[in-house]
Amino acid sequence: YNLTVADFNTYFAGEQQAFVHNMKCDCGVGNLKGIPLTEAKQLMSKWDKATYHTLSDSIRDHAKRHGFGNDIVKYLRKAANFNKKGAKQKALEDGAIRWNRKSGEFLIERNGKIVTYGINK
Repeated sequence: YNLTVADFNTYFAGEQQAFVHNMKCDCGVGNLKGIPLTEAKQLMSKWDKATYHTLSDSIRDHAKRHGFGNDIVKYLRKAANFNKKGAKQKALEDGAIRWNRKSGEFLIERNGKIVTYGINK
């Protein structure tokens, strides 16, 4: 079977949040094409779904809002590789922490999980 969930062929499923991958032959933009499953699992495990219904909804929306379009892999990698060293840390009212770099790059985390990442231009 070829199942796609919200434009992803790789996703978490069930109460135990099992990491599931269903290979789709015509993988297009907007999925996790070309990324090893172990890396996808590792990158996605760093994220918090926050107020979104699903983790994939959160990641897709933030990637689009912050200029990454459907390049989910690039967005996940950039967020995961954010360098906190030298970044200014600011506690937010909701308990999250925002990290800002002079370049405009920022990362917001809550309870050690990424909520969003972006670059202010």
